[in-house]
Amino acid sequence: MDLFEVVEKRRSIRKFKPNSVAEKDLKKILEAGQLAPSDGNRQPWYFVVVKNEETKNALSTAANNQKFITDAGVVIAALADSSGYPRSSSSQAEFLTCRTQ
Repeated sequence: MDLFEVVEKRRSIRKFKPNSVAEKDLKKILEAGQLAPSDGNRQPWYFVVVKNEETKNALSTAANNQKFITDAGVVIAALADSSGYPRSSSSQAEFLTCRTQ
């Protein structure tokens, strides 16, 4: 399957099975996430594997009560640390706003 076909056939899943995911599969998924490109190769992300029901419930609540999150056997939360990126000044923000209109 080529990249275009993968993108064309992607879909959003909202129903999950409560099955566990094999550790080797989890490691492969996490490795794929770590291989994603980032600005200046800063790789400002962290992945948290969540299997605990109480934590999945808390994530569901934090995500605007998206209850389907609690149905998954495993949840991978992707977090970003933006502290290494400079904050935009108001003039930069104004420039970007003008350029996108």
